Amino acid sequence: RWAAGLSVPGAPANAHPARVLNMSLGGAGACETAYQSAIDAVRAQGAVVVVAAGNENQNVANSSPANCARVVSVAATDSQGQRAYYSNYGSKANIAAPGGDDLVDGMIYSTVDSGTRAALNDNAYDAKQGTSMATPHIAGLAALMFARSPWLTPDNVLTTLQKTATPFPVYAGATAKDTFLTDHGYCGSTPCDFDCTTSTCGAGIANAEAAIASLDKSKPDPFTFVAQTNAALSTVLTSNSITVSGINVAAPVSIANGEYSLGCAANGFTSKAGSVNNGQTVCVRHTSASAPATKTDTTLTIGGVAGVFSSTTVPPDTTPDAFAFAPVSDVSPGSVVTSAVVSIRGINTKAPVSIVDGQYSIGCA
Repeated sequence: RWAAGLSVPGAPANAHPARVLNMSLGGAGACETAYQSAIDAVRAQGAVVVVAAGNENQNVANSSPANCARVVSVAATDSQGQRAYYSNYGSKANIAAPGGDDLVDGMIYSTVDSGTRAALNDNAYDAKQGTSMATPHIAGLAALMFARSPWLTPDNVLTTLQKTATPFPVYAGATAKDTFLTDHGYCGSTPCDFDCTTSTCGAGIANAEAAIASLDKSKPDPFTFVAQTNAALSTVLTSNSITVSGINVAAPVSIANGEYSLGCAANGFTSKAGSVNNGQTVCVRHTSASAPATKTDTTLTIGGVAGVFSSTTVPPDTTPDAFAFAPVSDVSPGSVVTSAVVSIRGINTKAPVSIVDGQYSIGCA
């Protein structure tokens, strides 16, 4: 909970909530209520929970929290694409990734600290294997996906991982690993078959390049708006139109400090978030500043790409239009005489005022 930015009694607030949570832990039995409650809470925050399927060579349905709902459960494969001999399996496995297998080709090298009683900070490497080696592949890939497309939901992440996965290889007969494990009784009286299928190891082996490339299709080409200068004060201004290109799926659109219109219809402007398709035109509008020489920015964001429409109001003008007072005649000596009212026009900001041999009143009160 804390990692995703949720409050935890007695713990300080997390100023940097995570979007991806890697869980390399497990126990036997059904998914505990506490696990499921925490998973649902962090998913509601937009975080993906990636869980190691477990290393007991059993159905993942018997391993918690990998068997909890709405997690990304990761099985481990060897370099041949077969299931690692220790990896849990079953319909609750969502995706597979390399976990190492010392019966085939060795293990996964990871950075470690070789200190036994205290950290040596020596940046050492060590070979390890397990679904805890496979899971970080998926967690890291999910992080790259969020970096590319921050609007992704946890469901979007899993769907993309599965749609772009590399299919499992199909072997015509027993592999050397299958034969070795069969000869050593690892599978009891049944010949070992560690071929992965979509019912045992998930949708396939995660393909980072394909997953990231698939996200590019919802990120449009850059676009720009033409800045407007010498804008009248407090005036509604509409930008030039831009045409969305470079995507083949609907992309999210949002705006800050203004409104946008799909198709640029005058009655179609809105400030609410929506979606836009390739080839659609978009205009934005805002109200210029009420003060002279002041800039106003409106930011339109489509699929993570932002464009700014700017306007700058006219410079300050403190020189008013000419004005005059009508003379007053036949006044009594020593009497107070008030002029007719004049209205000051032609300025867009306050102008200095002064008087000689008399008094003035703003508003004529």
